[in-house]
Amino acid sequence: MRAYLIKWYWPEEGGIQISEHFKAGEFFCNSPLKPPEPTPIAVELIERLELLRTEAGNVAIKVNSGYRNSPHNKAEKGANNSKHMIGCGADIVVAGMRTEKMAELAYKVGFRRIGKAKTFIHVDITEDEAYWCYLKTGTKTMSFTEMINKVIV
Repeated sequence: MRAYLIKWYWPEEGGIQISEHFKAGEFFCNSPLKPPEPTPIAVELIERLELLRTEAGNVAIKVNSGYRNSPHNKAEKGANNSKHMIGCGADIVVAGMRTEKMAELAYKVGFRRIGKAKTFIHVDITEDEAYWCYLKTGTKTMSFTEMINKVIV
């Protein structure tokens, strides 16, 4: 089992710059159901997101969903072992880029767990390799090549 360096941030620390282009608050649980609580953010996740930004031509990356507490994850119909709940996963959008290209660049910078939706991708830093698409009928696991080529409507 792999260990992750996790840093914790309190709600009042949302404005803290945790890397060149990201603030802690971008990864905070955005559920109205949550009480104020500390947020775990994996250092490696931030480092890879910075690499992804560079690889994408230094365009902005928007974090749609970073950390999720258990009630928020359940409300989002997230997996029981969602990497969002331990600060190791994020749903992101790279400005002006199609999800196929986002996924390709994420793979290029070392992400090996990538989920592709119509308008965003999920990335996380855990050691197992998995690729999937979010479809109207549910989540479908597939090879990296299948995921890249899958058209999501």
